[in-house]
Amino acid sequence: MQDFVSRIKPFNNEHSIKEAAISLFLVNKIIKPERYQKLIENQFKGKFKKFDRTEQVQIQLQKKEQSSSIITNTLKDTGFRFSDFDASGKTTKVFQGQNEINRTFISFHTLDYTVWGQFYSDFIDTLKGFAEESKEFFINSFSLQYIDVFNWQGGVNEFVTEHFFNMTGSILPSAFFKSKFNRTYLLTIEEEINNLTFFDRIEIKTENKILPEISIVHNVAHKFDVEQELSNIISEQDFQSMLNIAHDRNKDILGNILTQDIKTLINL
Repeated sequence: MQDFVSRIKPFNNEHSIKEAAISLFLVNKIIKPERYQKLIENQFKGKFKKFDRTEQVQIQLQKKEQSSSIITNTLKDTGFRFSDFDASGKTTKVFQGQNEINRTFISFHTLDYTVWGQFYSDFIDTLKGFAEESKEFFINSFSLQYIDVFNWQGGVNEFVTEHFFNMTGSILPSAFFKSKFNRTYLLTIEEEINNLTFFDRIEIKTENKILPEISIVHNVAHKFDVEQELSNIISEQDFQSMLNIAHDRNKDILGNILTQDIKTLINL
């Protein structure tokens, strides 16, 4: 077993988190997203190094008699993105706002995760700077997402599924353990915690890449009973408590999926 664990390489030396993100889903559209570029010079100075306008490509399939054609349409200025980088040029955090066809959201991403307290603090600090220019926004729901990634340093036929994934947990079915290495498992859960309804979406993949990879994507979301004003939720204790529940939910789900040896490896 020790030999097996020694060949599992988490994304980070201290943990397996490749990316963490908090998203706030807006009732109203983001009007003129390019106007937020000025934040890079004031509220976001020293926090982000780059501002980008974003665009979307729409693809339509049209059929005429016996033939069909694909039409693409590029929508300009559909959102914005702020990015920060480390000394090597690697992206470490992103704050963005996007107008999509069926939803509008703002989200804060870290690709250099350390601990929950720091991540939450950076998120709130960024949100405060944005809210100074966005007092008109209302939020109807939020989500917290973690992406955990591991690499397997060996042949896929040497990977012992039950050494990595917990066979006695309540989330993974027995069929999962009978599959060959390449597999994808999806699960959606609705559960009430502290009189609040949370929705979990779990995606687990084991992929035979050049370096075999195991990824666990967990998204936990909550819809507000009443729409919340952006500038208000920043300081609300209730919102922080909801996010703390979502964070604890992530740890519980991951703990249910992984064996004790793997949890020890990533300090869970």
